[in-house]
Amino acid sequence: MNPQQKVLNKNGHCLVDYEQLYNNESTEAEAKKIILNLLKKDFHIAEEVHIKNGWGNSYRIDAIIWPKKPDEWANKDVMFGIEFKKPDIEKIKDISLLVAQCRRYYECKHNNKFFSMILACPLKFDYAHPHDIYHTCRIIDRLGIGEIRFVEKDLRIICNEVVTQWSHERGVIEGKINQYKRN
Repeated sequence: MNPQQKVLNKNGHCLVDYEQLYNNESTEAEAKKIILNLLKKDFHIAEEVHIKNGWGNSYRIDAIIWPKKPDEWANKDVMFGIEFKKPDIEKIKDISLLVAQCRRYYECKHNNKFFSMILACPLKFDYAHPHDIYHTCRIIDRLGIGEIRFVEKDLRIICNEVVTQWSHERGVIEGKINQYKRN
């Protein structure tokens, strides 16, 4: 998908969906540009940010977002890190490396604050049994990792596979209730 392609209609609704964005021809940079463009309506965005963990190890995370209207969130200091990967990531080895990378970032601070959650984009699971997906997503949620994905033509921040924290179409949803506070 061409990042210059129009992704919103005149009412601000998404014109793209998961399959269009994550076709085999899309690159990580294209997907990143489109998604960050959609997020900028409700979030401040910092790209290519250097972060440090408690042991002094430095990393570079693709983006950090925090709400323009923090009063709409239960946690007024909510801050998400985002790690983008090539859209065709499907092998379990690649997914496990992405999860490990996100977990490393979750242990880091930015401006002396921990992240509320690290969002992987994309984080795709294709298991034969629905319980496999459920349990895997519960574990990943407990590790402080969520995802950014399209549900139909609505970009969402999701944790635990189904809990929508924020939606491009509807704004803050479960984020009004969920604290995601860390010490």
